[in-house]
Amino acid sequence: GFEVSGSDLVWSSYMEGLLEAGANLHIGHSVSNIQGNDGSRFPNAVVASSAIPQDNVEILHAKSVGVPIYKRDYWLAKLTEKYNLIAVSGSHGKSTTASMLAYVLKAMGDDLTAIVGAHVPQFPDGSIFYGGGKNFVLEADEYDGCFLGLSPSVAVVTNLDWEHVDIFEDEDAVKSIFRRFLKQIRVGGHLVICGDSQCARSLLDQIKQDTGLKYSGGVVSNQSSDLWGQGHDYKIITYGFSSFNDWYAESVCPNVQGGSDYILCERGRPLAQISLQIPGVHNVLNSLAVIATVLTLIGDKRQSHESIACLKLPLSKFMGVSRRFDLIGTIYGCHIYDDFAHHPTEVRAVLQAARQRFPNKALIAVFQPHTYSRLVVLKDDFANALSEADQVVVSAVLVFWLIIFAVSSFWLIMAINSVICIVRSMLPEKQMIGISMERI
Repeated sequence: GFEVSGSDLVWSSYMEGLLEAGANLHIGHSVSNIQGNDGSRFPNAVVASSAIPQDNVEILHAKSVGVPIYKRDYWLAKLTEKYNLIAVSGSHGKSTTASMLAYVLKAMGDDLTAIVGAHVPQFPDGSIFYGGGKNFVLEADEYDGCFLGLSPSVAVVTNLDWEHVDIFEDEDAVKSIFRRFLKQIRVGGHLVICGDSQCARSLLDQIKQDTGLKYSGGVVSNQSSDLWGQGHDYKIITYGFSSFNDWYAESVCPNVQGGSDYILCERGRPLAQISLQIPGVHNVLNSLAVIATVLTLIGDKRQSHESIACLKLPLSKFMGVSRRFDLIGTIYGCHIYDDFAHHPTEVRAVLQAARQRFPNKALIAVFQPHTYSRLVVLKDDFANALSEADQVVVSAVLVFWLIIFAVSSFWLIMAINSVICIVRSMLPEKQMIGISMERI
């Protein structure tokens, strides 16, 4: 194997698995971190995420001694180029869909490799599966164009939305980068996409309108246009709640586990009842993406009924991803859940999921805005999403920028009050949230 080292500003739980695997880890950035233990050897390569500035001391030193530096996207492209890559992308639901897909495939006997961007309690190594098979499931992030170097055999697009407002100017910019990503699908590959996502449907319409591009019967074909470079052929499979999709769910209802049951249909034919223990209609969509992808990988239509029967059990046993409606405790009869929802679409989805699981209980949302730019641009959307709750507590965005971010949080409170007229509180410290919850 390879000798692996790395550094971060603070320790995190993600580093524990790397440490156990034998990686040499450092807290803080320093020139000494990229030298061997004897101080004389340098690494063969340095891989840096988009969050690392170019004036970082380790980056500068690596450049000065001639060590090649790669962005994460290039490294992932090299890592996956010999695999049958299933790249799970989209504005929301990537982590849950990718981890659910990997879990189901593993349960069905696939010796796959998988890397997702969140901790998965049912993964032996937290966010990674190691296997010797040909399939590689990867969560593919659009941020800073990280997924543009990938060449997937199957590209999954869960939905499209105006996210990462610090990078993308508007929704059209989001569609533009996903169009570039879809150019990377391998010849003979597949695109699995949510047909109910309005922005995703608009993207499909753009694909059909591209010069030299034909779209018929779910197949995209381009043999001559320079727009896509080399000739590309791939098949499109859609899923959602609407019956015009290839795969869709009907008769969705809550179940005794607190999740959802639904009837799986293919082009108008009811095929099976699917049960999930994770709540929310967004997770019904995530499971449809998984089903469509698994059956696409199997390929043989004659085995579809048998395959659906095999994937029903692991779908029902999938417990979700950490910080995605994650129960962290109960106090005085109040269930406390943690969720990473940081976009209005995600906030609304998790609050609706909470309503589904606890239809007769008061719903209190404690919300910490995530980044100033997103809050300013999407303030009204956040207000509408948070109106799903009975009471809302809003904290400052970041304590160490409290003066600026407190103002933006007050903007949000004012907007919420204009929607449902319930008194809100702006709390500058996380400790004060606990005090407020006791009072509520």
